Amino acid sequence: MQIFKQLMVISLMFSLASCASVISRQVRDEALPALPMKTLIENVRDYNGKTVILGGYILQTENSPGHATIWVLQTPLDAWETPTAKDKSEGRLVVSRKGFLDPKIYRPDRLITVAGKIEGLSQGEDGLCVNTCLNLTGREIYLWPEIDDYDYFLYEDPYYYYPDSGYDSIWDPYYYR
Repeated sequence: MQIFKQLMVISLMFSLASCASVISRQVRDEALPALPMKTLIENVRDYNGKTVILGGYILQTENSPGHATIWVLQTPLDAWETPTAKDKSEGRLVVSRKGFLDPKIYRPDRLITVAGKIEGLSQGEDGLCVNTCLNLTGREIYLWPEIDDYDYFLYEDPYYYYPDSGYDSIWDPYYYR
C-alpha cells in the first residue's frame, strides 16, 4: 500500500510538471536556460541565433505585408512562464514573425510569452525602443488570457465582516433585524 501511494505522488508530480509550460516541449528543449535580459543584451554576439523564452507586456503591434512586429516591455518569467511585474523589467524586445497579428487582440498591456531566436540588437530608432532592444524572430507566441477583475469579487465570505461595504456577517447580531 505504501508503494502505491508513492507511485501516485510521483505520477502526480510528473503530470503537473508537464503542464507547467505554455511553450512546446520541442522548443523548450532547444531553448537556453533562463538568463537575465541584461546578460543577453551584453553578450548578444555569443547568443545570436540561439532560442530563448522571454515575456512581458505588449507595447505595440504593427503589421506590414506578410510580416508582424510586436514591441514588448520585457519582464522576468515565473515558474509557469507568466510575465511578472512591470517594475522588474530589464529592457525591451522587438519580436518579428511572418503572418498577421491583429493589433486589437495583441494590444498594449496584454501579457505575452515568446520563444524565439535572437537576431541582434536595435538602437533607439523610435519611441518604442528607448535604449537598446533585443531582436527576436518569434517561433512560438503565447498570448495570456485577460483576467476580469470582477471575477475575484463574486464570492463574499459570510464569516467575515466587511466594515466599509455596508455588508454584515451572518454572525453579526444585527444582521437579522
